[in-house]
Amino acid sequence: MAEYIMGRRFATTCATVILLILMACNPLLATAESNDGETIEIESNGDRGWVRLSCDSPNAGACNTASIRVVDSDGEVHELEADASNSAEIWLNGGEGTVSIHIPPQHNSSDWNIHYVIPTSESHEIGDHPESMSDPDIQYVNEGQNTGLLEENDVDAIHIPSNKGDIVTLNLEASRTNLSIDVYDKSTQPPSLIANTDGNLLVIESPSDEGIDLKLRADGENEDNPYRFQMQIHTDSEEINELIPPLTEVQGSIGPSDTSGDLISLKVGSSNEVRIAIHSSDHQAMNIERINGDSSENITASSEHNPNLFVIEDVGATTVSLILRITSEEPVIYSVSHTVIGPRDGETLGDAPNRMFETGDNLEAWPTIVHDGVQRQGHLSSPEDVDIWLLEIEEENGSNVKVNPTIESTDCCLIQILNVSLDGTLRGFTSEQNLSKGIHAIRVSKNPNSTGVLNPYYSFTITENALDGPPIFVDRSDEFMTFYILAGFLFLSPFIPIAFWQWKDRGKIRVERHERRRLTRLRERLSGIGLDSQNDDDIDAALNSLGESEWDAIVDEWGEPILRYRTEDIEIAAWKPIDMGSTLLVGLRPIKEWMHAGLRLAVQSGERVEINDVNPKRIHFEDEIAIDRLSIGELLFLRIHHETGPKKVDILLNGTVDGEQVTAMPPRALDTEEE
Repeated sequence: MAEYIMGRRFATTCATVILLILMACNPLLATAESNDGETIEIESNGDRGWVRLSCDSPNAGACNTASIRVVDSDGEVHELEADASNSAEIWLNGGEGTVSIHIPPQHNSSDWNIHYVIPTSESHEIGDHPESMSDPDIQYVNEGQNTGLLEENDVDAIHIPSNKGDIVTLNLEASRTNLSIDVYDKSTQPPSLIANTDGNLLVIESPSDEGIDLKLRADGENEDNPYRFQMQIHTDSEEINELIPPLTEVQGSIGPSDTSGDLISLKVGSSNEVRIAIHSSDHQAMNIERINGDSSENITASSEHNPNLFVIEDVGATTVSLILRITSEEPVIYSVSHTVIGPRDGETLGDAPNRMFETGDNLEAWPTIVHDGVQRQGHLSSPEDVDIWLLEIEEENGSNVKVNPTIESTDCCLIQILNVSLDGTLRGFTSEQNLSKGIHAIRVSKNPNSTGVLNPYYSFTITENALDGPPIFVDRSDEFMTFYILAGFLFLSPFIPIAFWQWKDRGKIRVERHERRRLTRLRERLSGIGLDSQNDDDIDAALNSLGESEWDAIVDEWGEPILRYRTEDIEIAAWKPIDMGSTLLVGLRPIKEWMHAGLRLAVQSGERVEINDVNPKRIHFEDEIAIDRLSIGELLFLRIHHETGPKKVDILLNGTVDGEQVTAMPPRALDTEEE
């Protein structure tokens, strides 16, 4: 059996990312990405909105200039442009509808911040909240996005309806000026301050069923200050009580009042290693224990460099579920995921135990066989290792059972049937015997008569025939293995010459006869032979049809071009049509995508070459042709009419590849008089 090793990279996740994972999605906000950049769309409820573009670190020298485009709900477009010293902002007074913020593709989010406050139907209207927490008109915080406006020295009081022990997260996402949030315990008189933040993620445990109050105030600013923050309430009902499989991430929350802690059950493999990733808003406050029956032990991070990773090298010979208890001295939110490392026997995640099960054992640690004809695979971790599989007989009268090792397993291992009697006694130790209804065993160990180095992998099938039933059929397919191999070779032998011909002709260009005729007609049309009309539509159709052909086929059929040049970004070829003076046919084969591309006929000295006409139609001026975008593998052919001029002309292709300016220029000039 091939060794199955499951691994996972545990990336360090900051507390803000954890909060965003836990928050419910806002259906009123959508983000779309395209080649033209990113667009943020918000459904405004018609109240006053605000958008600002500013440099994140103006003194670091990373910001030059940046711009975004804002389209309000009335369709009016506002361009915001900022530099390192000056931010740009706009107040939106449009009606109800969609507000769009268009971010160009070159926008660097690590240097520039886009802050916005757009009221939606799901958030508070931008109006004047009461200043007093005892005001009967005080509004409740929405779970999710909340917006508001502080006018000059205004203070906003908002209520969070939470119950005792609930974990509340607050994240200030945007504000025009510095803003602080004070959190008060509603159950005391007067309400007592329990926490505050000036913008960082705040995690609070609700002290009572009366909820908590927020007071938002600007820090000494006299200007209008719109703000937007996210609030989420986490309750005990969200705790995961199911067994968590590997590579599955779950989230949770805990506070100091929950002394019993959160119990998390992880599905693991017996005798294997487990790696657990725990990301938290405050690692220092958390305590993580492994529960082993009536006992427990603390587990610590595997290294100081990665405080999120916890490694248990061997979970235990019969352990298939690992129970963690998480407690905390401070309110925190966290996420847990894990992976199992090591070989696996059968359908289990770990190594089969080396003994029969006893009272109190979890039978899921033993790989179990119910006869279905499927080949089972396993692994012996050492020459002394023994694997015990369980075999369940369902026939009322019992069955005759035979174990069939594969050829590779015959030399390495002894695979024997163990007859388990009603009193638990093990008997038999043979490869075929009659078994009564119930659970028996298959024992796998190293073959003492093995002639080579131990192959740790083994596989086998089970043949089962009910007793006192139909005639017993014995699977003897392994005796005909030589015949199967010979028959397979005979059936496949006709394909050997075909494979040889294909290999021999590799790299050769094959052009079908009809394709040759089509390319010949296209060449004649572009050269003026057999074409009654020089109508531009006819020429454009011919060139577009040429672009749908295979590049190598065109070169093979038309002959070697008078100029051919290839780089890692582009391949350029040029032909001189027959009997057509001052005309070039230029083919472009992009290997990478080009943006803002342009073609130029350049002269080293003397007067420049004037381009008279281009097919298919392209904007051209003097000696330059605008192409714009060249997609990967999309052939482009241009027929260029130019004035009679210098004999030698260089072809230059300029454009942007992977965001960098690139110029492709063949090393030799093109002879315009050559045919």
